[in-house]
Amino acid sequence: YGKLPPGLPDWFTGLDTDKDGQVGLDEWRADGRKTDEFAALDADGDWLLSPRELLRADAIKADEQRLTAAAE
Repeated sequence: YGKLPPGLPDWFTGLDTDKDGQVGLDEWRADGRKTDEFAALDADGDWLLSPRELLRADAIKADEQRLTAAAE
């Protein structure tokens, strides 16, 4: 732990209460967040959010925003 990649959302380390470098569904729910939002980020369906999954989701969202802006 402590060697997380740059670019993670600020909430990641706060939700990772067991400091294993990933956010489990139990940690997510303990913060009052919705399961469907977690599932949308959990690309491999293992009920753990890894740094790679979050960075991938952010990159996809940024690409979608660029495409939308270019289409307008």
